[in-house]
Amino acid sequence: PATCTTDGKTEGSHCSVCGAVIKAQTTINATGHKSSGWITDKAASIGVKGSKHKECTVCKKVLETAEIPALSKISISKASVTLSTSTYAYDGKAKKPGVTVKLNGKTLKNGTDYSVTYSNNTKVGTAKVTIKGKGNYSGTITKTFKINPAKQEIQKLTAKSKAFFVDWAQKGSATGYEIQYATNSKFTSAKKVTITNNKTDTKTISKLSGKKKYYVRVRSYTTVKGTKYYGAWSSVKNVTTKK
Repeated sequence: PATCTTDGKTEGSHCSVCGAVIKAQTTINATGHKSSGWITDKAASIGVKGSKHKECTVCKKVLETAEIPALSKISISKASVTLSTSTYAYDGKAKKPGVTVKLNGKTLKNGTDYSVTYSNNTKVGTAKVTIKGKGNYSGTITKTFKINPAKQEIQKLTAKSKAFFVDWAQKGSATGYEIQYATNSKFTSAKKVTITNNKTDTKTISKLSGKKKYYVRVRSYTTVKGTKYYGAWSSVKNVTTKK
């Protein structure tokens, strides 16, 4: 019989006595190869090329080979990034909130799929987190979080005649302080006094009503590049003025 590349012949016959040809053989032309579709030998992966081939479906001879282009890295630019904490109180230590990165429903792995770096994350102000793709991922995402001044503390609150004296904790990281006082604990219609010198940590509030209870609280603020960052209010204390 014929093959893909070699001609064949039909069956013939001859006389068994005299040898005369009864049926002559005829040539059967080679059939030629019948190509398959592409068959993957090695699948492409990110950054690594693959390979594929076509072969004859009859004799299995390889007829054609080709590369499969490497897959591109996946960009994290559209990933969802969540920080474990978005606001901290200043304590002089570097702040490093946890980072969760999700892309197309998959939670990526820190150290394998991305790296994290922090900057401006010790002093009061806006700190930055940079998430950079690695391994199978590319691209960069930046997130921010705040470091506010530390919570204030009223150290002393003393009644005076139609006035009160307040002493609070001096904070080296502060630009100044705010004192808020009101005649109710909800601080409705409260009045505010701003102290712009961070070295000042006492104040007498005068021109008040005599024998009146006042609720008082203090907080620090720090100005960074024109933006004010406020610390938490101190615990509320109250004082009743003298007549």
